[in-house]
Amino acid sequence: LRHRQRAVAQRAVAADEDASFQDWIELYNGSAAPINLDQYGLSDDVTLPFKWRFPSVTIAAGAHLLVYASDKNRTSPNLHTNFKISADGETISLTDPGSVLVDQFAPVSLLANMSYGRVTDGADTFQFFTTSTPAQSNALGVSALVTTPAFLLAGGFYATTQTLALSSTVTGATIRYTLDGSDPSPTSTLYSAPIQITDPSSDPFRYAGLRTTGTDSQAGIGPWLPP
Repeated sequence: LRHRQRAVAQRAVAADEDASFQDWIELYNGSAAPINLDQYGLSDDVTLPFKWRFPSVTIAAGAHLLVYASDKNRTSPNLHTNFKISADGETISLTDPGSVLVDQFAPVSLLANMSYGRVTDGADTFQFFTTSTPAQSNALGVSALVTTPAFLLAGGFYATTQTLALSSTVTGATIRYTLDGSDPSPTSTLYSAPIQITDPSSDPFRYAGLRTTGTDSQAGIGPWLPP
């Protein structure tokens, strides 16, 4: 019995019975027999392994179980924990009634509508998924995320030309940018040196980090105001 996938900041995947999108955790039973989860603990706090307890619910062999981490604390018609998951990452643990740790997810930071889990079901390899697959086997994901590049110029009013520098903390990442307001792509201008900015009011600027072995970062928008 293992965590299979978890997702935070959901806006379009797996709506609950209130037609709202919640964080969620999915379990997978990789054994050949059904498992009853009565009094198993699920928690986002390593000091409180039984922060939320399962009711008497059974996962069939080879089946998945979705649990909403919504802070609604319900057991019907769907399972809802009494906690939510931070998008910046929290340790998620599953503990059996005898206080034995069954499985644990290390904290990872996720972007909206992304998930993180095992490939394939029940395996030891973890990946990020741009397409979440609740109640289905995990599709091939990516091994790393690229964070939004740092914008090394404070937003505000400038009466003179400014020099804009961008940087990334991700080894091997490249930065590409546009000056026409469009989202950067792999064919956009490659950032190689600080950019001289005069009056950007007519030239919206967007930037993104790109990496061949991971998923691209979300595009950022420079917070300039015309002088």
